Parts: sequence; structure tokens; C-alpha cells
Amino acid sequence: MLPDKDAKELYLEAYKKAEEAVVLNPRSAGAHYFLGLSSAKIARLAGAFSSLGYVHKTQKEMKKVIDLEPGFSEAGAYRVLGKMYHEMPGALGGSNRKAREYLEKAVALAPQNALNHLFLAQVLKSVGEASEARSEALRVISTPEVDRPGPKDEDPRKEAEKLLGSLPKAR
Repeated sequence: MLPDKDAKELYLEAYKKAEEAVVLNPRSAGAHYFLGLSSAKIARLAGAFSSLGYVHKTQKEMKKVIDLEPGFSEAGAYRVLGKMYHEMPGALGGSNRKAREYLEKAVALAPQNALNHLFLAQVLKSVGEASEARSEALRVISTPEVDRPGPKDEDPRKEAEKLLGSLPKAR
């Protein structure tokens, strides 16, 4: 894992490249997705108030992806928006209701994606719906493993197992 300073520099460079891609092809769901995704990563590293411009940019770009190609990157725009609304403080626009709506759409469009189920399970746990959260976490664990890029310590199954362990026991 990179230190935040180094990661932010990489995300800023990705942001610039994605902006160029959007200019070259404004109808490209991929270009808008990666612009929104790099914006979300920058927002996550910035302070709460410093990140608002990037949060708005993320929302704008992900909504553009939804307009162009809703299922792009296994419903990635819905997943990013859901995660963003869940993690953002309420005073800055965070909303578990919106997070749930976006993540339910992600699950409906790409039920094979473990992260869609994991993030929905996290939201359901936050709103006190333990039984539904358990069901979603179990779906993550039962999702076939896929070889995906990125650190292997970020396995959604491990996160789902932790989430299951934190839920009240089923009656």
C-alpha cells in the first residue's frame, strides 16, 4: 500500500489522463468511469471539506456512466455511488438510503460481483437490518473466486466473514 501522499499523486495523474480521455471521447462510459473513480479516490484522501469538489465530480461522472452504459464495469458507477453515500458524513450529503438504492441497483445489474453484495451488506448492517446483511455477506462468501488485479489482502470474502462475525446471532 502506498503512503497517502504518493497515492494522491498517482490519482491526480489518473484524473488528468481520464479528463483527456473524456475530451477525446465524451461518449465513452470507460473514460467517465475512470474520471469519476480517480475523483472518488482523491476525495477519500482529502480532508472532509477539501474533498467536496471531488465528491461532486464523482457524482457527475458516475451519473454520466449510468446514462451511457449502466452495467459498465459490473455496475461500477452504482457501486461507487453507493459506497460514497455510505461513507460520507450526513452533514456532507451522506445517506444510507441513497447508498442502499444505488447498491441494490448494482446487485440487480451485476449479481456476480462480490463487492456489490459486500457494500450492500455493510449498508444493511448500518441501518440495523442484520438478517438482510447476513444474507448479502453469505452471497459474497459463496461467490466464485475470480482472479482480479489488486492486493490479495483486499479479498471481499475476508471482509464478508468479518462482517458476519460482527452481526448479532440469527434467531
